[in-house]
Amino acid sequence: MFAEDRDIKELLKQNLEINEESLDILKKMRRAQITGRVFKTIYWLVIIAGVLGAYYYVQPIIRNFLDVWQKVSADVSNLKDATAKSLNINGINPETVPSSVLDKIQRLLKK
Repeated sequence: MFAEDRDIKELLKQNLEINEESLDILKKMRRAQITGRVFKTIYWLVIIAGVLGAYYYVQPIIRNFLDVWQKVSADVSNLKDATAKSLNINGINPETVPSSVLDKIQRLLKK
């Protein structure tokens, strides 16, 4: 009987050591998980802050570019309208064009 008690005590002792090692490993895994989560959160916060900062910095530049683009577009449209009205492209009659203008056009085309 005493031999069996010693064997049981030895097995319990081994079991206790294994459980303590397992607990240490689990604690390390949990610590690694928390550390990873913290660093991942910091990573995303840095990315989001960078994007927002870039947007804040670039927004006035983009706004100015769009304003200039709209003005140029409006000017080109106005120029097309003014040119079409002044030349009356749809109603040009070659017989009403002065001969001096026709001569200049022909000289330009020969070059």
